[in-house]
Amino acid sequence: MAVARLGAQVALVGLVCDDACGDALLGGLERNGVGRAHVGRVAGPSGLALCQVADDGSSAIVVVPGANALVAVEHAERAVAALRDADVLLLQGEVPVAACRRAAELARAAGALVVVNPAPVGPGSAELVGLASLVV
Repeated sequence: MAVARLGAQVALVGLVCDDACGDALLGGLERNGVGRAHVGRVAGPSGLALCQVADDGSSAIVVVPGANALVAVEHAERAVAALRDADVLLLQGEVPVAACRRAAELARAAGALVVVNPAPVGPGSAELVGLASLVV
């Protein structure tokens, strides 16, 4: 959203759940000028991430994936025009690797920079990093 607030054209490809959190997410995208044409809705509760910090300063994040776990290759393929028009593609570790891989292939073929945030790190994180022009 930050780059949309700065005036860049931004679009989200993915899914949100059909609960109040999903409504809030879609509202936030709209208020901040983020394109929602490729955001679908699925049944169920939204995911969340809970940050835990111990007294010694160590931390852990507990992730309940919700809709992000359901994003598939087909979502990237349905958004092919947006991905081919992208200058930059940001991928997150919450989304299944197969969907990220396909989105990266489509965007990179058109010359886009592929930025990967592999968090939360898990199976497939190394492959995600391998897709990246830049890792954050």
